[in-house]
Amino acid sequence: MRDRNQGALQHRRDLTCDRLNQLEDFFDYGQTARCLLPDGRYKMPGVDSMTFALRLLHEARVITIPGAAFGPTGENHIRISFGGTESEINEAFDRIAKWLASAGKK
Repeated sequence: MRDRNQGALQHRRDLTCDRLNQLEDFFDYGQTARCLLPDGRYKMPGVDSMTFALRLLHEARVITIPGAAFGPTGENHIRISFGGTESEINEAFDRIAKWLASAGKK
């Protein structure tokens, strides 16, 4: 059972990485155990991680964690979990991509 769960988690991680790669003009990212830490500072200069995470929440309806919550080196990053289902991951990235194409870059 553990191998099947590990395989599913790896698949969702790969899906999340693929979706972030599709937004490579906006994000670079690092990885932890069950999440990715995209860095969007170079496309939204002056926007801190809390503001960015709140904008994603209120404008794109996607929950992330501001990188600053993990200490000073986390600033300008957001934490994205890949613990959800494939459908949830795809829906979140569809919303993020739509938001970035419109209001996200303002």
